[in-house]
Amino acid sequence: MKNIWAITMVKNESDIIESFCRYTLCYSDGIIIQDDVSSDNTIDIIQNLINEGLNIILLRSEKKIISKEGYGKLQVINAMIKLAIEEHDADWVIPVDADEFLICADGSSPRRQLEELDESIEHQIKWRTYIYEKSPKDGNIFLPYNFKHFRNPKLERLYKTFISKEIFYNYDCTVALGNHSIIFSGSTRPPIDYPDNLLLAHYPIRNENQLLSKIIIGELNYLCVHERRGSGIHWHKIYEQIKKTGKLEKEQIKSFSLEYDSGELGIDYTQNDLTAEYGTFKTDFLQKNIILKYTEFNRDDYLNKILTHIENIFQAFKQKETDIHAGYAEKIHRIESYKNKIKINTEHIKELNDEIEAISSEMASCKQYISDIENSRSWKIARKISKTYLLFKKR
Repeated sequence: MKNIWAITMVKNESDIIESFCRYTLCYSDGIIIQDDVSSDNTIDIIQNLINEGLNIILLRSEKKIISKEGYGKLQVINAMIKLAIEEHDADWVIPVDADEFLICADGSSPRRQLEELDESIEHQIKWRTYIYEKSPKDGNIFLPYNFKHFRNPKLERLYKTFISKEIFYNYDCTVALGNHSIIFSGSTRPPIDYPDNLLLAHYPIRNENQLLSKIIIGELNYLCVHERRGSGIHWHKIYEQIKKTGKLEKEQIKSFSLEYDSGELGIDYTQNDLTAEYGTFKTDFLQKNIILKYTEFNRDDYLNKILTHIENIFQAFKQKETDIHAGYAEKIHRIESYKNKIKINTEHIKELNDEIEAISSEMASCKQYISDIENSRSWKIARKISKTYLLFKKR
């Protein structure tokens, strides 16, 4: 039997993290979770699940894992893949987000499908995005059971990748940002397969409060960078709507979930394409129903998430300002150090020049002294005597 591990990064996923963990452990042997400074009770829920004995490894960071273009997160994801393979001997690593649930189109077990996958090739799995219709109620109901429709598959152009131990060791490779593909540094790479029966049930929009915090925090992040790309364009439209009305209507949320991460990809679709197909989340393969214990679907903490994120942004800018001042002071110090070195070297050069002039003067005096000797009467007499002596010696 293959050893299968899932990895994920989470931030403020309290409404879905319990559903994600309990379900993911139905087909995997363990989950590695990296928390990105959640401000809700995501950590508390994960810790409760760990206390139950679920095989979850929780990694926590003291500051937000982000850098320009998201490369901080990319490094963390690839470190988690390495951890799963090297320390937990994973045959397959499944990088997923907390709102993604690996399913089979025919309702069978994802575990069985994963066991049959060829480990020598890359496998990419397509999204099936489920549509918001109403906010889930509090209770112990597995979150995906609240969603009855998914959007037209024509709109699904994004895939997520898996990585096997065999590929990890045989190629110099990393998983791309967003877990959409594997990047190989060499000229050779394995073929790609797209399993028809495996899908990622995707729940990006789950209730009004979750969407409000997601959009506002996302917009704040994009305001901190120079260029708005990808989903940021789509989110800005929703943000502008929130600014106008202060809230989102049910039909607006449904419309946003239909168009989520699609329009900015250049997909040519009509209004007829923005329709939902009936298809519930099938868990017939499970031995027992998934029961939630710690989730509050309507927990009204979105304002806390937004305010905490604003605080984090100001702290980041404050730290940046401190770093800039420290860097400026360090550069000034270096400049002064260079100036002192230049001054010392200039003085040394002057000393060397003075010494060269003194030596040159001495050489000129010596040359003049030699010239005076050579032109003296005694020197000329001595030369004649020397020549006479040499001639005499030869006889």
